Amino acid sequence: MNAYTKPFREDLGIDDAGFHRIRMGNTVYCVKDNLIYTLSADGQLTQVDESTLTAKSWIRRNVNEVLGFQKLTGRFIRKDRRGYVIDINGIQYLVPAGMDLTKNLDRNVFGRNAPVFYWSSMRQIKDGLLIPVAAEIVESLPFQTAVKSAVNPQRLIERAKRKHNNNRWHSRHECEQYKLKKNNTDAFGTTFK
Repeated sequence: MNAYTKPFREDLGIDDAGFHRIRMGNTVYCVKDNLIYTLSADGQLTQVDESTLTAKSWIRRNVNEVLGFQKLTGRFIRKDRRGYVIDINGIQYLVPAGMDLTKNLDRNVFGRNAPVFYWSSMRQIKDGLLIPVAAEIVESLPFQTAVKSAVNPQRLIERAKRKHNNNRWHSRHECEQYKLKKNNTDAFGTTFK
């Protein structure tokens, strides 16, 4: 019985030319500027073409895992007086949006007077301070998707609460008090002047 002690994937670090070297199986892959190369025994680099990467999707997946490319996941933390505080992969952000439907944050909002959300208005919360978020982060589609997935369910809940709070009484006593004020009568129907 053979016992394999050598792991399939091993990070070999960055070489002098700036290539990140990763050994997978018996092949050493070098990555630079999101291009993947194979390193031969004599030190020659050969670029891996897209058809090979498509056929062997495990190469790109392993390279992404080693290099730390992560899926952005967002979660709601709390409602703040300035907006919503969310967490995206361990970093807290303030999203200055209200509960109303907003252009750029919700789908199918075409109203002329609808509020507009600007992605550049987002702030990162670091040591209690609000720091502007870099434009390349805020404008990336995965980041925007993570923000929407964290904020929009909570905004929907708040819109539903607002709708129901306007139509319901919290207690029977409040209902009776409203009727008394509206009709200017007491509980027995006696009218006041």
